[in-house]
Amino acid sequence: MGWIFSLAAFVGVVAVLGGPTDSDSSISIYSTWAIAHGSFSCAYPHANTLAAPLYPLLSGGVAALFRIGAHAAFPTAAQLGLHCSNAITAISKWSFQAHAWSRTLQIGDLSWLALMGGVVALLRTTNRGHRGWEPFTLALLALSLPVSMPLIEDFHPQDILAFGLALGALACARRDSWSWAGALIGFAFTSQQFAVLTAVVLFVVAPKGRHLRFVSAAVATVAAVGIPMVVLTSGRALRAVLVGTGLSPSLGNTWLVETGLRGAVMTDVAPILLTFAITYWVVRRLGVSALATDTLVSLIAVSLCLRLAFATNLWGYYFMPLSVALIVLDVVIGRIRGTTIAWLAMVTLVFNPIIFYQFATGRTYDSGPFRAIQILFLAVALSLIVWDGAHRRIRKYLIAWFVVAVVAFAVDGWMYGPPHTPFPLWLWQVVLISTALMLVGGSIRAKLRNHDGKSVPVQFTQM
Repeated sequence: MGWIFSLAAFVGVVAVLGGPTDSDSSISIYSTWAIAHGSFSCAYPHANTLAAPLYPLLSGGVAALFRIGAHAAFPTAAQLGLHCSNAITAISKWSFQAHAWSRTLQIGDLSWLALMGGVVALLRTTNRGHRGWEPFTLALLALSLPVSMPLIEDFHPQDILAFGLALGALACARRDSWSWAGALIGFAFTSQQFAVLTAVVLFVVAPKGRHLRFVSAAVATVAAVGIPMVVLTSGRALRAVLVGTGLSPSLGNTWLVETGLRGAVMTDVAPILLTFAITYWVVRRLGVSALATDTLVSLIAVSLCLRLAFATNLWGYYFMPLSVALIVLDVVIGRIRGTTIAWLAMVTLVFNPIIFYQFATGRTYDSGPFRAIQILFLAVALSLIVWDGAHRRIRKYLIAWFVVAVVAFAVDGWMYGPPHTPFPLWLWQVVLISTALMLVGGSIRAKLRNHDGKSVPVQFTQM
């Protein structure tokens, strides 16, 4: 019942906010349609920025199963053109004739199943699975707007799919099944390449003798998915397999851009190297205790913070994996912290998805709903502060949150919405990432402080 409710809640939230949106859908939807109709050679009609192949393969299978757009003839090889030169135009014309667009976008809702499966598998390696914590966690994730932003703000279901698979890899590692962990990481990488950060964490914490199994399974999985697509598309899918949308030229005014330090070394290599260094340091301090679920999730959250810290642009959906990791961390610890809820609320306000509801439905922009969610959050925070005052209690984080939110509300400092005079993106980047690191760092510091330095045998969960 919890699984069913969470799926319904997630789909409902996405639908209420006008999703799944078609913004950015072009990076995966044409591949989906080509695969669904057996035109694998044109699944990647060009070698520019397109989604990694796993999601288009899965969504193409679903589209074929449900015969989406089957009443209209799909373009022939001749219509697609030599080397798929006319594929985008021909497929786009077909999609409007077949009314396939909205139904294909709805396939993105099914990415929740992967995230749900990964979360449940991980919780069941702890004493939180098979209990009320399990449906509670799923419901909290489904109702958290940062989690659904990959379908509301921009169409990136591959991100949700990838992180669900990455969590599944963590669960397999906790069960000492490193071949399966490597396979799931390989699949996650072929969905969205930020999964390499989870791969780095697992490689460093893996006990002696498990590294080869983990790496070989991951490489074999990537090859099994990627090589056929590269061959069938005459090499055009190579970029998608290796980097996907990770080298998008999109630039904001993050601190890297403001300081002129942007470049592949800073944006792509630095997070990986820092993740390796931090994980290695923790393993040196904790030994095999680093394989505890809370420590693993904390290290994954740190790696995701590093990814955002070295980004050249930030969108709300970028925060989805980190939001999931923070919620799962709280559940594993055994209490949902008010600071975590406050952080999720701040992400929601900074990258308010209500405006994308207006865009997705094609309605004339109305600031009413956009303002309403801000007022609601401020009213709740103020009520809690008054309640605390009546009971002679002070929550400093709540007061700090309220002050920042009031100032941003007063001057329209949020990233979206009229009159669109937001605070600099780098400022929100510093605020959100630094506070997320505080949330994660507390767990790691407590583990380091309580560790007595003795080597303790690893307690793996049985399959």
